[in-house]
Amino acid sequence: MKKKPKTLQGHYAGFITRFFAFIIDIFIITAVTTVTAVVLALVISFLGLAPNENSNP
Repeated sequence: MKKKPKTLQGHYAGFITRFFAFIIDIFIITAVTTVTAVVLALVISFLGLAPNENSNP
């Protein structure tokens, strides 16, 4: 009995698979962006670089 040779060719993903991959990508991008924004806000407030809301221009 002969085995078929393995190839590196794949197959195209269907609509549902691609849709769920898109949703997962959006979730990851949103999570990374949110964590980055929170960390930057904490660093800015810790260093006292935030604009003072009580000062008059």
